[in-house]
Amino acid sequence: MNCALRQTSASTRILFLLLAGVVVCGGKAAAAGATTSRSTSRMLPTLTRIEQIRSLSPAEANRGYPARIKGVITYYGGTGLELFIQDQTGGIYIDTAESVGNVHAGDLVEVAGFTSDGDFAPEIVHPRVRVLGKGKMPRPQKMLLSTVDTGSQDSQWVEASGIVRLVNLEEDRNHVTLHLVSKDGRFIAHVPGVPLSAVENLVDAEVILEGAWGTVFNQKVQVEGVELYVPSLAYIHVKRAASNPFCQT
Repeated sequence: MNCALRQTSASTRILFLLLAGVVVCGGKAAAAGATTSRSTSRMLPTLTRIEQIRSLSPAEANRGYPARIKGVITYYGGTGLELFIQDQTGGIYIDTAESVGNVHAGDLVEVAGFTSDGDFAPEIVHPRVRVLGKGKMPRPQKMLLSTVDTGSQDSQWVEASGIVRLVNLEEDRNHVTLHLVSKDGRFIAHVPGVPLSAVENLVDAEVILEGAWGTVFNQKVQVEGVELYVPSLAYIHVKRAASNPFCQT
């Protein structure tokens, strides 16, 4: 091996050692950063009431406060779909990007997760849901469409009334949608696990519904309407049946 080759080999070894040092230092820095992040999360207090989460600003909610909430499931649309729970202080939306197991509306559960600002209001993400037994559905608030811009009733268990103008089967073929009009405006209601034939007779009927309020908004987070998430047909009551055009008086 001549001198030039030895110099090249030595330079290569030096460069390798320098790169190895950078990788090691970078790895230590990343590990330190992750440890700091976990430590910061551990330093935040655990929130145990829904009102505590709902009162957070978007910036505060995004800090990822640990949450441990005991409440009743007011609506669950199925794997990857909408989930709402409510305790004595209010209701909240649970992100179900991860499986939450075999749960149903009316279950008393403990939800452990972290806060996020959500798309419209604070929510709980990365949930772990433990069923404690059967719970009691909350007493509904009167749905006030006039408050839709404030978000005060978002995710809350509410009672609404209106006349059904149209019903249709959703694309997943496991939910039906009711389109309603009331004296305060229009809204829609989703009902899971129901065939279209079970609600077709509701067209033109005046009904009273109970469900979880979902705010409809666009990409600019501008409010466009209200959706009501109704757990089952048991929460829809006919106040005035549709008239039969073939009946003669």
